[in-house]
Amino acid sequence: MHFVSRFIAGFIIGFFRVWQISIVTLAIVPLIAIAGGLYAYVTFGLIAKVRKSYLRAGDIAQEVIGNVRTVQAFGGEQRAVISYKVALRNTYKNGRKAGLAKGLGLGSMHCVLFLSWALLVWFTSIIVHKGIANGGVAFTTMLNVVISGLSLGQATPDISAFIRAKTAAYPIFKMIERDTVSKNSSKACRKLKKIDGHIQFINICFNYPSRPDVDIFNNLSLEIPSDKNDIKELDLKWLRHQIGLVNQEPALFATSIRENILYGKNDATPEELNRALELSDAHSFINNLPDGLDTQFVLAIVEAASMSLMPCDHITIIINMIAVVERGSIVETGNHEELISNSNSVYVSLVQGHPSPDPSLGQSSSIKNSVETSHTSTVGGSFRGSFRSDTTSNACADEAGSVEKSRHVSLIRLYSMVGPYWSYGVFGTLAAFTTGALMPLFALGISHALVSYYMDWDSTQREVKKIAFLFCGAAIVAITAYTIEHLSFGIMGERLTLRVREIMISAILKNEIGWFDDTRNTSTMLSSRLETDATLLKTVVVDRSTILLQNVGLVVTSFIIAFFLNWRITLVVLATYPLIISGHIGEKLFMQGFGGNLSKAYLKANMLAGEAVSNIRTVAAFCAEEKIIGLYADELVEPSKRSFRRGQIAGIFYGISQFFIFSSYGIALWYGSLLVEKDLSTFKSIMKSFMVLIVTALAMGETLALAPDLLKGNQMVSSIFDMIDRKSGIMYNVGEELMTVEGTIELRRINFSYPSRPNIVIFNDFNLIVPSRKSLALVGHSGSGKSSIISLILRFYDPTSGKVMIDGNLFQQLMP
Repeated sequence: MHFVSRFIAGFIIGFFRVWQISIVTLAIVPLIAIAGGLYAYVTFGLIAKVRKSYLRAGDIAQEVIGNVRTVQAFGGEQRAVISYKVALRNTYKNGRKAGLAKGLGLGSMHCVLFLSWALLVWFTSIIVHKGIANGGVAFTTMLNVVISGLSLGQATPDISAFIRAKTAAYPIFKMIERDTVSKNSSKACRKLKKIDGHIQFINICFNYPSRPDVDIFNNLSLEIPSDKNDIKELDLKWLRHQIGLVNQEPALFATSIRENILYGKNDATPEELNRALELSDAHSFINNLPDGLDTQFVLAIVEAASMSLMPCDHITIIINMIAVVERGSIVETGNHEELISNSNSVYVSLVQGHPSPDPSLGQSSSIKNSVETSHTSTVGGSFRGSFRSDTTSNACADEAGSVEKSRHVSLIRLYSMVGPYWSYGVFGTLAAFTTGALMPLFALGISHALVSYYMDWDSTQREVKKIAFLFCGAAIVAITAYTIEHLSFGIMGERLTLRVREIMISAILKNEIGWFDDTRNTSTMLSSRLETDATLLKTVVVDRSTILLQNVGLVVTSFIIAFFLNWRITLVVLATYPLIISGHIGEKLFMQGFGGNLSKAYLKANMLAGEAVSNIRTVAAFCAEEKIIGLYADELVEPSKRSFRRGQIAGIFYGISQFFIFSSYGIALWYGSLLVEKDLSTFKSIMKSFMVLIVTALAMGETLALAPDLLKGNQMVSSIFDMIDRKSGIMYNVGEELMTVEGTIELRRINFSYPSRPNIVIFNDFNLIVPSRKSLALVGHSGSGKSSIISLILRFYDPTSGKVMIDGNLFQQLMP
């Protein structure tokens, strides 16, 4: 609306002042719009191709990092890096084309602009000569309508944002309109006054909608005697309120114990709450916690307590019948005694499928000790084990979610990454200085045109012809310089991205396996960082530098011209620069949005929504949809208030910034009039210096507005150097290489815990010898340590204490 209103108002004023100039300008605006539209279309298309071409490389990176144990076990790190680099070639090619397209697009736009100004300067001189308007009126009308036309071009990105928003809104409204829960919970459905509990499954055939080809139940029939009602005719929410559910995998929310339990019954009294805790055998343990029920931990027992709050007549669950399900059908029914008596039954095989540790397996005492220790730490005491395990996982999650303090990366280190491509940087820098110098030269030409309109007709013709030829030359220089600038920096940026990604994936694959066990170093997160961090480094080092170099060329050229023309007015305008520049910074920040960055404010709401969606079965089972919606709405209140406050503050500061700009202009022009009055300067030098310096202030405001992004970017890319500089806990290509190997492997007095779970002991004084030329089978239950033995032999991990040897040589002294 800001740009559109400026466009409309500018042309209305133009038509009222000098309609002839407005019509000519209006004819030129479509040419500028077409040039800008073609530039945007081609550039966005190539950027989309760059992203699409990276998908293959991203898949390779995620696959390699996800299978890093296999990669390291077979020494395939270098092969993985090469395959990743090959997949990046298309990304590099498309990125290079995007740089060329951007240069040609911007060059074409400025070429059209300079040619348009040449036409307008000449046409305005005709208007002045014919006496239709004087030089001042004609000149200001020309500036007014051209700036108005450019405002429409500035609004184009916002129009594309509306188009993207419209596309994004379609699935949202489609989701809102899909309301199956309310349809199944309508008033037409019944609610039973009394429930006896007779449940029947009669010839049930079932497939999950997401897997229609996989049969889950095939004519399943099962009867639990009592009542008879078709559940399809019952109110869905009422039905779920009658059922107490404990999922196989408890799914709970990151809130207090009390809030999690109350999902079973939102209006439960304190007595009912305590009764539920007693029934689930959690009362004494929770009372011993520092904050009791208000403790912010997730406990596996909470869902059982929630079930205890459900309005069921019988809390104590007595199993009268067991139904054995296999391949979607009931194969056996009966009570425990009946089923266990048949040694060939499926039930017996299921029971025997999880036997307790058996000393007859012939394990050494150290193996038995390690198994028992691990079992006790993770399971022992069911409730306390669950609490301890979840506490560990929560700690990991908190660690993953925390933002580490970024280290400072020096500019020398930052720009050394583009050192190999300095030749492109030289050409790009020279071209950037040239494109920057075009704007003050343009301001000089426009202001000279204004002066020429007050000369005699012969002088006006001569000066206007010079300006027109100057602008035509600038058009050729613009398209050439912009093309060289963005092609050079585009190639530099893409090569930097390629190099950084190659270095990063090499650094990632050199880390010890324990590093990958950290929740911050999952394959998804690391592959995402390969894409985003390298792109961010390119943005900071190349893209931002391009703008800075352009503005350096602009500022230097402007000051040289301004001081040469009139040093007095130049000093006065420089004195008002803080006001002008702060005004332009305020305007730029205002255009970035009213609400600012509210990602942190929305964090709790996003977490709540994510938990609700991922645990939708629990939410639906407890009929907690309305509660979740209420909690989500509450979390949106504060961000909404903050956004409103920021909007008001942004509006006020935008008004103040505009006041700064226009008052500074007024001061400069007032002082210039004094200089002319006292014959210390000419009108010609005053106007030329003023126009040149105003263009410079605009550029400096843009540069300083980028400063926070540059500083923030410097801190954000530090994670790249943290990854590159990290020393692996297990060094590669270091150590001896045995010329002959007999193959006797010995693990002597090994103590070991995984780095990600230091409190869980895997091996305690473990001993094992595998003689050369002999085969040894490792047999044990799940979690007994079989895979851990292999991991130590492959040196994925080093033991906490003890020795791992081959032919009497320590593994730590050998090359991995």
